[in-house]
Amino acid sequence: MNRKKLQVVFFGIALVAMGPPVAKTDEGSETQADNQRQMTEPRVSRAWRMLELARSRNMPITMYGRVIDQHGKPVEGAKVHMIIAGGGEMAPGTGRTWFVTDADGRFLIKGKGDQIQIARVEHPNVTAYLTLHPSDGKRDEGKLLTAVSHFGEAHSWRTYDRPERPFVLNVWRSERFEQVEFGSGGFYPIPNGEPSELRGLVVSCKRDPKEQGKHWRQQQGSWAITFRPIDGGIQETTDVYLNEAPLAGYEPELTIFMQRGQQGYSPRIYPGRRFYYTAHGGKWHGSFEATLDPFMYDDECRVNADYKYNSNGSRNLAVRPRD
Repeated sequence: MNRKKLQVVFFGIALVAMGPPVAKTDEGSETQADNQRQMTEPRVSRAWRMLELARSRNMPITMYGRVIDQHGKPVEGAKVHMIIAGGGEMAPGTGRTWFVTDADGRFLIKGKGDQIQIARVEHPNVTAYLTLHPSDGKRDEGKLLTAVSHFGEAHSWRTYDRPERPFVLNVWRSERFEQVEFGSGGFYPIPNGEPSELRGLVVSCKRDPKEQGKHWRQQQGSWAITFRPIDGGIQETTDVYLNEAPLAGYEPELTIFMQRGQQGYSPRIYPGRRFYYTAHGGKWHGSFEATLDPFMYDDECRVNADYKYNSNGSRNLAVRPRD
């Protein structure tokens, strides 16, 4: 219903409700007219207040967004479908619309309303699947439905009204699958002071003797666990997918240690920390996520690792999802 029709309807309601003019012929008829006006005026006032409220929820929107994949890389040419809602039938918003991302994965929303609901991201190489457990190939469907309202400060489209702070949509881009060896939840005992080989890595552990009578999680001794790839390098990362080994940034070895009495001391590393590594002169590229329990056993440290490696010289570590 457009604005003119809406005004006519409300004006008609007011006329019908008020009825024809009442002549002041006597005190009784004048009182009757006053009563009728007192009953009608609140109704008309409420109706106009509702209309004004609806109009107030139909405001100009400018919002910046960006689409990135599981590796943090921009997705160009993605069509972002959404609904821009307003104040209902009285003052509808832009409605269903879509915007296309540029080479940096960015898009600009222009519309009218008070709430944006992003329905889906359409792209030939993008699916709605996000890997929660990347090491074993399991996957769960990601939720792309996202409401961005102007109410509240925590999740408002007003928060994303500048190019430098876009609303980021994380999507899963289809992978090329190669021959990747992987394993999940493996427990590897590392003798104290004796290096052990693990999937192209030499792992060594040094620790103080266990304190008798204390649970292994209550130990306070110093410890250090070192990862040294065989003819390669290693680096720590915050990448949760671990699907593409970097080209550079590797160090010959990496040591994680805790000193007795240091601030923030812990007798273990949990949750796990994530790493990329190369081995065997660049023929191997791998990744792993490891939790470390140096005091679990009397004379051994324990490394619990989810790992993946490609031994064909490729940096591609994507694991085909299981059905």
